[in-house]
Amino acid sequence: MFTLTRFKNRVRELVKKEYRGPFELRLKETRFENQTAVLLAKARNLRDHRIGHTTREFMAGDIKLFRPNITELKELRDALNSLLNALAFNVEYSMLPIPYDARVIPQRKTDIEQILDCIARDSFYLNMPEQRAERWKYRRPHLNEDKLKAINHYRRKFDLPEV
Repeated sequence: MFTLTRFKNRVRELVKKEYRGPFELRLKETRFENQTAVLLAKARNLRDHRIGHTTREFMAGDIKLFRPNITELKELRDALNSLLNALAFNVEYSMLPIPYDARVIPQRKTDIEQILDCIARDSFYLNMPEQRAERWKYRRPHLNEDKLKAINHYRRKFDLPEV
């Protein structure tokens, strides 16, 4: 199997001796192994027992598999991108399709953002203070700070007063 880690090790072997020191330093700065060792092992286990192959151990419930949350996936993505940039020798790669890359088309809303904004704009909770004031009066005290911040973020975005 050809992995980014194996590719990194192969590039390390191929770098000329006079550049090996700076290259090793560049790789160390990515802190790839420190950041990803546990996440990659868990992701590999998930792949081996559930995604790539459904194993007997998984079906029998003999193993507990890691289910990454969005924060862990973002950490892994960032670490992998950092490693790729270190291996790219001052060549920049775009990881997104052109319409989604802010470096190519700055400050333009993508189709995904437009769709998500439409969903948020019409959401029940966002509009509850105006459309269901009586219900909001009872719901509001039960919202934690994070949920309230999220609601107010979108209310400001859509020119609604904060709650």
